[in-house]
Amino acid sequence: MEGQRKNSNLHRREDPGAYAEALRVEPDCAVDPRKEINRNVARLLTDILTPLCITLAQRIEALEPAGLVAAAGEVPSIYEGSYKGKFYVDYHQLLKYLPQRPGEYDRFVFAPESRCRIPIGAYGKDFASRLLKTVETMGVLSEHLVRQEVNRIESTHPELVSSEITLHSLDLSLKDGILSIAHAVSLVMAERIVGFDEPDAALAAIIEASMPTQLSQMIPFGMLGPFAARGIYFPGAVSVTPGGVPAFTKDFLKAASSWKRMYIAHDVLRTDSVRTGGFLGQGCPVGKKAYADSKTGVQAVSEAFLHVYRVLGQPM
Repeated sequence: MEGQRKNSNLHRREDPGAYAEALRVEPDCAVDPRKEINRNVARLLTDILTPLCITLAQRIEALEPAGLVAAAGEVPSIYEGSYKGKFYVDYHQLLKYLPQRPGEYDRFVFAPESRCRIPIGAYGKDFASRLLKTVETMGVLSEHLVRQEVNRIESTHPELVSSEITLHSLDLSLKDGILSIAHAVSLVMAERIVGFDEPDAALAAIIEASMPTQLSQMIPFGMLGPFAARGIYFPGAVSVTPGGVPAFTKDFLKAASSWKRMYIAHDVLRTDSVRTGGFLGQGCPVGKKAYADSKTGVQAVSEAFLHVYRVLGQPM
C-alpha cells in the first residue's frame, strides 16, 4: 500500500467532473439578491478563520507529545449510548435530502460534559472513543489560542463588534470546526474501506486525500452534525482508486449536488427563510484558502487532528 501511494496525486478523485459539479451548485444572484452580501461575509470569515486554523495546527504540531497532553489537561470520561429512540435531530427533515435510504448506526460514544457525540462505525468503539478524545483535546488547545489571538484579530478587523463577541464566536467556530472534522471522518469511515483494515491507516489516508476538505466544500453548513447526531450515513460513499487512495464515489458526489440543490430550494430561497451567510450553499468558509499558497483551514486542522489522534494513541 505504501508503494501505491507514491503516485496518489494522480488518482485523488474517482470522478473529478462529478466533484467539480458538486462545487458549482449555489444560489443564483438574480434569484437571491442576498448572495453578494453573504459572499462578502463568507470571505471575511475565510480571511479571519483560515489563518487562525493554520496557526492552531502549527502550534499543536510543534508541541512534544507529553507537552500536548499536559496542555490539554484531563480528558473527560467517555460513555456509550444508543441511537434507538433518541431523536436528537428530526429524522424526516434529513431524509428529504437523501436520494436513497441512509445507513444507520446503532450506537455512539459521548462525554457528558460536552455536546459531542461520535458514531460507532465499522472501525469500532475504541476508534470512535479516540476520535472523541481528539476533539476534546483540540478544543482545549484552540481555546488557549483564541484568547491569545483575539486582540490581534480585533485590530486587523475593526468591523468585529467587541472582544467578548469575537472571543466567544471564534472559540465556538474553531470548536465546531474540530468537531466537524470528526463528523466528516465518521461519515467517510462509517463502512470499512477496502484495503484499509486498521483505522489508523484509514484515517491517515483519508486526510492525505483531503476528504474532509472536499466535504466542507461540497456540503452546506449544518448538515454533517445532524447526520452524526441522528446516527445516519451514506452507504457506499467511498471507494479506492487504482492508485490505492480513498475517494468519494460518483453516486456520493451526485448526492452531494442534490443535497445542495434541495437545501437551497427548501431552506434558503423560501420567502420565510432566515438563512444567511454560509447557509447559501457556498460550503464552509474555512474550506477555502485565505491566500493563494496557503492550505485551507480545514486541511490544516485535519492534519493537526491526525497528529493529536496519533499522540493520544501512544503510551505515556
